[in-house]
Amino acid sequence: MWIFFLILDKAKIMKTKLLFVLALGVMLTSCKTLYKPTMQNVPMLKGKSDFRSTLSYNNYQFAYALSNNFGIMLNGHHNKNEWSSSFDSISRNDYFTRRYSIDAGVGYFKNFSENTVFECYAGGGYGGYQFDYDIYTKDVYERTNNYHTASWRSFVQPSIAYRDDIFEIAFSTRFMGVGFFDVVTRNYTQDELISENLNNLDQNFYTFIEPAITLRVGHRMAKFHVQCIYSQLLSTKSLSYIPLNINFGISFNVFEWFSENPPRYHEGTVRQNNF
Repeated sequence: MWIFFLILDKAKIMKTKLLFVLALGVMLTSCKTLYKPTMQNVPMLKGKSDFRSTLSYNNYQFAYALSNNFGIMLNGHHNKNEWSSSFDSISRNDYFTRRYSIDAGVGYFKNFSENTVFECYAGGGYGGYQFDYDIYTKDVYERTNNYHTASWRSFVQPSIAYRDDIFEIAFSTRFMGVGFFDVVTRNYTQDELISENLNNLDQNFYTFIEPAITLRVGHRMAKFHVQCIYSQLLSTKSLSYIPLNINFGISFNVFEWFSENPPRYHEGTVRQNNF
């Protein structure tokens, strides 16, 4: 009987630790981080007219095969957070952050067998970051600090993948470049901009290397999707960013839903669709 209570007690401890880690993750995601690695689009296309989509809470991705070896992709990301922080019984700050981006890319893919594929995509896009916080003293509003900036992005992303009707796994590495422009600030002092690593962002260019692993399990038409990305800043200039990002979503083989003759690998080539 005592073993049961011991296991129950350890389970409660593990639950408390997990809740703490999750809360810490939300706080880190919500703070003044200028860059967060978005989910990588790894479509694993098979052949001409293949159409894949992966959707999660903050990410929206699509890929289409123009031929048996060339494809295009479109990626969107949007995330916003609101929270409050009290430093003592007198002062309080109310925070709001928003990040968004949209990218497009073109690429080459090569099926080495029915289950293995190499892909490499390159592209770029536009993004933005907004950080506002209201300052209160004894519940009396004092002022609002604003920091808004736009960004442009470029990337190259090779990957190698194994796939079948039930299971898919891919290893990819994205080389990302980010530049900031149209920076607008209000009520920030120069010392605050420097202390929060927000000063002169538009005068630097930042590069990252981002290896990732993607797993999908389910049906040939739709699979549960999970991806873990690690981002490492290569530039010498410092930037506030989140190094680790884990995404959950659903991956759809859109072409399978609407066609009775989906693209299939066959005898060293991908079977053509007859329309």
